[in-house]
Amino acid sequence: MNNNIGKIYKDLLGLIKEKGIPEIELRMLLCEINNIEDMSSFFLRQDEEIKDQELFNKYLARLLSGEPIQYIINKAYFYKNIFYVDNNVLIPRMETEELVDFAIKTIKERYSKKVSIIDVGTGSGCIAISLEKNLNAHIFASDISEKSLGIARKNALNLKSNIDFFMSDLLEYPIKQKMMFDILISNPPYIINKNEIDKRTIEYEPHIALYPDIDVYEFYKKLLIQSKLVLKEDALIFLEIGYDMKDKLEEIVKEVYPNKNYQFIKDINNNYRIIFIG
Repeated sequence: MNNNIGKIYKDLLGLIKEKGIPEIELRMLLCEINNIEDMSSFFLRQDEEIKDQELFNKYLARLLSGEPIQYIINKAYFYKNIFYVDNNVLIPRMETEELVDFAIKTIKERYSKKVSIIDVGTGSGCIAISLEKNLNAHIFASDISEKSLGIARKNALNLKSNIDFFMSDLLEYPIKQKMMFDILISNPPYIINKNEIDKRTIEYEPHIALYPDIDVYEFYKKLLIQSKLVLKEDALIFLEIGYDMKDKLEEIVKEVYPNKNYQFIKDINNNYRIIFIG
């Protein structure tokens, strides 16, 4: 195989598509090997010789076997920052960027003071860190997994972000500690039908971050009931949801928060993806 990265890219493009792997993952791999930090400049650097053919071959084999590129190179791009990820945490998605963006804009509109925010099920810490970098806020973040918290702390350190992390099953710890917050945000595990998930996600991403060990709607209901014990009177709630969950979640919100305003927000694909309460 020619060592020119442009030639390698063209030679492998057909195979990558045949395997059902997004083309961008091949570009991410080549950028990683050649230390190209700005992916937008990839096509301007086609004539470069590949820097480490052996490492490229090793990574390529993993990619062709189905492993997501983010786990191979331990990098995920999210809301203008690069996060360390491995298979102990969910790979950050574009839909979650939309959740973060909506939350930042809404919080800035509603509050002029410094606010306290709890991110439940923080995973890689991408939500908490993105909020901390864009808001005047004291951020707390929890997860049930110690391994996830280790990765979130690593990302906070790498990105110079000041977050208070703690282990908790949903909001059990802050309830015991009598903590109170202005805002709750979460991207909970919300997969209902496992058959709808692509094979790569099922095989490589942590199941605990994809679907809870109880009924998905009961999980959301439990989180909302617990939230009443840790949120101030005028608090805001931002939750990511599955595209087909609106009707049942609306019933739950009306039951748990009968006097609160709420709205469902559509994502870029015109699917209901966020529930905002407050």
